[in-house]
Order: sequence, then structure tokens, then C-alpha cells
Amino acid sequence: MLHVSCRCTDNTTVDVQLERTASVAMLKAAFYDASKRAPTHAVELQRVIFNGRVLGDTESLASCNVTSGACIHVALRTVPAVDMPAPETAAAAPGDELATAALLAQLTVLTERARRRARRLEVEAERDVGDPGDLLLGLTMGLLLGFMAVICFQHPNASGRMKVGLMLGVFLNLSGFLNVRSRHPAGTDTNFDR
Repeated sequence: MLHVSCRCTDNTTVDVQLERTASVAMLKAAFYDASKRAPTHAVELQRVIFNGRVLGDTESLASCNVTSGACIHVALRTVPAVDMPAPETAAAAPGDELATAALLAQLTVLTERARRRARRLEVEAERDVGDPGDLLLGLTMGLLLGFMAVICFQHPNASGRMKVGLMLGVFLNLSGFLNVRSRHPAGTDTNFDR
């Protein structure tokens, strides 16, 4: 005699006693009887899983290496409605453990893709900001070239820090020019050779 514990997807556990030579179909019937013939536990709605493998109705418990005290999982499909297709297509119902596992695997793949894309966008945003060297380069170009450096502002490879440096350099160049002009107003001698 085998004493088997059947754990159900609705979090119930039912203990069943069977002969070792009993088939999986007999296990389903015993589970249905032990669960007080609940309509949600009907034999045609059960899928028996042992050691990660779905067991067929014609297999014997001995051939599946089921021993006394083993825990067998019983996945219950949802009760098909009247207008639903035949049971062959009802296998992908929301209550089906295999369909749920497949959906979970797809969700995991999609989550990993989203993580990779987010990381790629972070790297691109980091590259767009630039490093402190870009700021220094932009500042130098702005100081040396003045307004001509604004042309570099439109370049697609110019990072954000380089653009800030360009504008800062142009501003410093312009403020230096205005400072010189304010000390020497127009019409005065600007000869610095004296």
C-alpha cells in the first residue's frame, strides 16, 4: 500500500492510499473521491506532476518511481465554460501550471530585455553628458575661437559638458572683450605700445 500526499494548486493537501501497481488514472479518481467530489477537482481537470514531469493516465505509479510518503502535485485547470472549446485547447487556461510556467518564462525574458535596454540607455545618456575633459575642451575652444565655436555646438557628437564649456568660453571671451572696451571707450587711444 502506498500513502501519497497530493498537493493541489488551490493550496489544499489530500492524503491518498493506493496499491503500488495503480495507474495515474486511478490516483486521479482517488484524489477526486478524497476531495469530497468537489467539481473543481474533477478527474478531467487534473494534471498530475511528479519529480517535475507530467504523468500520463496509463502510467503506473511503480513505473514513475512513486514511493510511500511521496508528494505528488495536482494542477487543476479551471472549469471550462459552456461556450469554450474542447479540453484539448483548454490546456492553456489560466489555472494550468504549465501555461503559467511558460508565461513566467516569457515574462522573465521580457524583464531581462527591458533591463538590458535600460542599461544601454544609461550608458548612452552618460556618453551624452560627457566627462570633465569635454568641459575643458569646450571652454578652451570657446575662449580661443569665440563665436566661431558656436558652430561646434550643433555637432551631433558634442557632449552636454562640451556644449556648456563652449558657451562658458564664448561668454568669458565676450566678457573679456567687453571689459577691454569699457576701459577704452571708442575714439580713445587704444595703443598698448606705450
